[in-house]
Amino acid sequence: MKFSALIVDDEHIGRENLSSLLESYCPQVTIIGKAGHVDEAFPLINEKKPDVVFLDIQMPQKSGFDLLDKFEDRDFLVIFVTAYDQYGIPAIKAGGLDYLLKPIGTRELKEAVRKAGAIIRSKVEYTTLQSKFATVGNDYPEDQLSDAPLPPAPSPAHLCLPHLHGFTIVEISKIVRIEAENNCSMVYLIDSAPQFITRSLRDFEEVLADDQFTRVHRTHIINLNYLSSYASKDGHLAVMSDGTQIDIARRRLPTFFGKVNQFARFLSRR
Repeated sequence: MKFSALIVDDEHIGRENLSSLLESYCPQVTIIGKAGHVDEAFPLINEKKPDVVFLDIQMPQKSGFDLLDKFEDRDFLVIFVTAYDQYGIPAIKAGGLDYLLKPIGTRELKEAVRKAGAIIRSKVEYTTLQSKFATVGNDYPEDQLSDAPLPPAPSPAHLCLPHLHGFTIVEISKIVRIEAENNCSMVYLIDSAPQFITRSLRDFEEVLADDQFTRVHRTHIINLNYLSSYASKDGHLAVMSDGTQIDIARRRLPTFFGKVNQFARFLSRR
């Protein structure tokens, strides 16, 4: 399956070398743009909408991490490309799909592209499947359809989670939290192993009940049913019932407190 890519590297030779390797060994990748620094890359990504961004980390003035911080919700995969091996852990925390060291090996590059292609293909297949389900029943003659308004649909008790090899249906009430993994997500459940899902946090926000789930950070949605406590001693932390501590972004604090106030009554001051 073909998909688009954009290369961000402050060195001209680095951009051209990677471009040449992709053209020679990864014909499924179509390069739709190149950028030499963060301020050039940000509008280019918004304009071109690449499926994958090959991103250098250490660049003058602003780093690759600074570029990613500009996106509240990323709808592209990130493959880091760098000459330095000390950025491995930060790259993982930033949601990188893969981490390639310069000089780039063809085997490592092909494997990174293969993983990206699998995720993109899974998302396309699932979207197609959703469209087919959505059109079921639309072929009935109009005179057989009632003009009476339909009652509001009840909130679903289950959620269909697409992954690389199909989908899994889970009870929404068992979702503890959802963590961003690039433009995919890791869904943590109360009674089973985490699920790697080929959907972004934005997709979950659109379907999960607003009175039970809230986004506390660009990387996290939590289920208030499993919120154990809030701690402000070392920043702003949501402590979940499984002991996980999740950072709450400062700008999301008013929404967080508002949701908690609706969910669980605060003791009034006398």
